[in-house]
Amino acid sequence: TNELVFSGRTDDKGMIIIDNLRYNDYVLYEKEAPESYVLNEEPMYFSIKEDGEVVKCTMTNEKIKGTLEFTKVDVSTSEPLPNTLIEIYNAKTNELVFSGRTDDKGMIVIEELEYNDYVLFEKEAPESYMLNEEPMYFSIKENGEIVKCTMTNEKIIVEVPNTEKDENYLMEIISGIICISGIGIVIYARKKS
Repeated sequence: TNELVFSGRTDDKGMIIIDNLRYNDYVLYEKEAPESYVLNEEPMYFSIKEDGEVVKCTMTNEKIKGTLEFTKVDVSTSEPLPNTLIEIYNAKTNELVFSGRTDDKGMIVIEELEYNDYVLFEKEAPESYMLNEEPMYFSIKENGEIVKCTMTNEKIIVEVPNTEKDENYLMEIISGIICISGIGIVIYARKKS
């Protein structure tokens, strides 16, 4: 008849006991999955055909899982940065869930990340780049969700001394020494005569 005969939630053991169901054919639907699990949309059929009959049914749920697509690029040029070491932690428990390096396209794709809040840290910058110390937060909340994150790095700038200026300064010092030496020779020669 499609008439609702029971609605309720499982207990802390994941069970529901429904007494006094009458002789009939029934269909059970999951209407709300537990947090971090995918709703099981398959109907479950059972029947009560004998007095005092106990019917045992088990329904399963899959965990919500998603994918992170992480990209590392140069802050100025957006060029991909390979060989960056990153670590991802569970934001609630601080447990390490992934450690790895970006590929030659500056990417890491991590599949099968379970429903959770996460924090990503750069642990080793690519060669000639400064370490990005800003944590990056992301979450997986829906099954099949794809989260895309991009992190940037700045190049290490090395100041090269201005050798032209240094050469001019050196020439001025040498010229000064020659002048002083010349004056000294002239004074010495005058004293001799």
